[in-house]
Amino acid sequence: LMLNAMEPSITANDLAKYVGRKVEIYGNLITVKSTKTSKGELMSFGTFYDKNGDIFDTVQFPNTSQKYPLRGKGIYWCRGIVMNDLDYISITVEAIHRQPTIPDPRLVDNPFRIGVT
Repeated sequence: LMLNAMEPSITANDLAKYVGRKVEIYGNLITVKSTKTSKGELMSFGTFYDKNGDIFDTVQFPNTSQKYPLRGKGIYWCRGIVMNDLDYISITVEAIHRQPTIPDPRLVDNPFRIGVT
């Protein structure tokens, strides 16, 4: 339901091949956990589904967490460095943007949708 077509990107299954390298990936936000560092700065951990339905995780340190906040459910384009810490693959985010979406066609002009009188 993205307004614009996806640019070429990798998928979650490919992340292990790119450890230490910069990647771009699209993901549908599942959940985000925000916390504070020892200095009281906000950082976030995101979990996403990729276009194949596989899961990947992101880390947003304070500098990117403030500059690129996760703004609710939706599809995000992520760019960052793939990290492998204790055999756990994640992406340290450098930039992340929520993608514009079209209205769900199942709900357009449907008199039974919630909120229509």
